[in-house]
Amino acid sequence: MRKQGQLFFFGVFALLALATFVLVKPFLGVVAVALISVVMLQPVYEFILNHKWVHGRVRLANGATVLLFLVGIILPLIVIVIFSVRQIRSIIDWFSMSDTQESLTEVLDSLGTALDGVPVLSNLQLNEEEFLNLLQTAASGILSWLTDIAINLASSLPTIFAGAIIFIALLVSLLPSYKGLVRQLQQLSPLEIDISDIYVRKSTAMVSSMVKGIFFLAIIQGLIMGV
Repeated sequence: MRKQGQLFFFGVFALLALATFVLVKPFLGVVAVALISVVMLQPVYEFILNHKWVHGRVRLANGATVLLFLVGIILPLIVIVIFSVRQIRSIIDWFSMSDTQESLTEVLDSLGTALDGVPVLSNLQLNEEEFLNLLQTAASGILSWLTDIAINLASSLPTIFAGAIIFIALLVSLLPSYKGLVRQLQQLSPLEIDISDIYVRKSTAMVSSMVKGIFFLAIIQGLIMGV
């Protein structure tokens, strides 16, 4: 009877674990990003926690760290959206102007003058009609791309909202307990404490370097595309 009870318990536990995995599976990427964010935000959290204005209050330090993180993400997105909308509006206004042909001629003349200084491109001829068709094709492609993004974003709003809630919940709960979790992992590890500590520090440095490298490459790509 006891053996049957144990089998029933483990069976129910396995079913619950499988159901939990199925529910969490679409948000595994969110969980991974949240864990990486916790590792990256630990120095900020420790700095705020030890600040004289905070006096070691965990909730205040936790809230301030999460708020700074969200502001650091939301503000650049707002700036990018405003800048993009202004640029698109200026392009639309330029196409709707009555003297578009004259402006296009001036642009092509300027480009031709600039290309004359490049030996490889000095013989390149710029045709107004072909150039205008190219601009219209690019504009229609960009408009179609933006429309697809808007449609996909609208259809994915519930998933995005759920992922944001999970991300913030993990961030808020793991930031204060990060050191405790690391100590528990070190105690569960079969290796000695010193060796486990080396692995933890190496893993933290690897995650930090990876994230910093991604941001650095993104900035370089943005500057190149801007130029």
